[in-house]
Amino acid sequence: MTPLHQQMIRQMELKNFSPHTQRSYINAVNGLATCYRRSPETITGKMVEDYLLYLKKAMPRPVAAWLCPVFAFSSDTSWTNRLRSVFD
Repeated sequence: MTPLHQQMIRQMELKNFSPHTQRSYINAVNGLATCYRRSPETITGKMVEDYLLYLKKAMPRPVAAWLCPVFAFSSDTSWTNRLRSVFD
């Protein structure tokens, strides 16, 4: 298990996320990382935007369901703040 994965689990446990929510968050971040074949720590804001557009077109699941995990565990606050402002 990577340090980022451990950090995500620890933060979710501290926030009392249910096991189902934890799995959903990890799956969402894994989907993003798999799409780009990179660690989530190295993914840029533009890459996240492109991925969300892809999800919006390709999947029936609401894009907002994929935003929470990306926002919660992003180390790059500049692009997460920009994306949050779109949905506020």
